[in-house]
Amino acid sequence: MMNNKYLYLIFMFCYIFSQDKGQKLFNEKKYGQAKEYYKSILMNREDDKAARYSFGSSAYYQNDIENALNSFGSILDSDDKELKSKAYYNMARILQDKNEAEQSLAYYKKSLELNPKDTDAKINYELLKNLMRQNEKEKNDENDQKEKNDENDQEQGGNDKDNNE
Repeated sequence: MMNNKYLYLIFMFCYIFSQDKGQKLFNEKKYGQAKEYYKSILMNREDDKAARYSFGSSAYYQNDIENALNSFGSILDSDDKELKSKAYYNMARILQDKNEAEQSLAYYKKSLELNPKDTDAKINYELLKNLMRQNEKEKNDENDQKEKNDENDQEQGGNDKDNNE
């Protein structure tokens, strides 16, 4: 009985103080090394969604946007709602940076559906939605102004004709 307690304590100690090598590299901002580490993990465990997510994060921080998007996209069939929510969130951020606002907004929304408590997703969703509304309003205002200018030009063109006769 006493031996079991010691084994348990040793196990817990090792568990608490062990850290994923890739996560350690990532935290040290060694994104290239972290990406390679996760790539090696994925060679042996192709279906490891957590490793795929970490690979995508490392790729993103190396500005390898396509690999990041592909990695996050391959997680979307995961049963892990939190991981899937994070993948949608990161895809939304990437697409927002690429000025693909409509798709980005949809991904923020999916992220929030999976994890309604994600304050970053809530904030980014609302900010992007407001920015899109503002851009649409400005675009409509510009079109209205252009139409008014066109009407004024036509009226003046007609007046100039009358003056020439």
